[in-house]
Amino acid sequence: TIQRADHDLRAVMRAADRDIVSLLPEINSITERIQALNVEVRRQEAIAPANDLRDAREQSLRDLSKLLDVSYFEDGSGSLVVMLRNGLPLVEGTSARALTTTSDATNAFDPSFSRVLWSDGSTTTDVTTRISAGKLGGLLEARDTLAANAIRDLDVIAYNLMSSVNGVHAAGVGLGGTVGGFFATLTQVEDSARDLALHANVVASTDAIAAGLGTDPLDNRNALA
Repeated sequence: TIQRADHDLRAVMRAADRDIVSLLPEINSITERIQALNVEVRRQEAIAPANDLRDAREQSLRDLSKLLDVSYFEDGSGSLVVMLRNGLPLVEGTSARALTTTSDATNAFDPSFSRVLWSDGSTTTDVTTRISAGKLGGLLEARDTLAANAIRDLDVIAYNLMSSVNGVHAAGVGLGGTVGGFFATLTQVEDSARDLALHANVVASTDAIAAGLGTDPLDNRNALA
């Protein structure tokens, strides 16, 4: 049951990671649209008001805000400047920056999981932890906080289960006269839910289950304990 819960939570993380990667082209498409509308607004307003273009740009901004947390303002030329919450620009005048991903080799759950990057062509910044709202923020939280914390909570349960049961089991004796662990020994708390397993002796024969106390293997007092 513990392993199944761990497996299901890791599946949630993998699904969230896939959705993160697939969402970035939509985000980049919207920022490119805003950039193109900036160009059109500036060109049109050299002649007359560009209300329809401004409305379209406003709608694109609303679409973008549903996907991630941004701030924005209109500069003196009439262009919309759109920034991530940390101040890095996604759209600046007639320029747009794309968000990309790279694999996270240090990720304790899966080194193929993606980090979100911002780049202006010469400088690259990891913005994974700086996105906290919108659909992208929700996916990052599900993968990196909610599911991750639940797995680590399960790890504590699994490790404590192994430790406490093995402590009782070691005081008993099995039908085969063997004394040892009920669970295979886990060397660390991390990933204990994934790695929890019966001791090899128990897997080989249920006679290795130390149900008895003292020298009587037919005694069930240790099993009750």
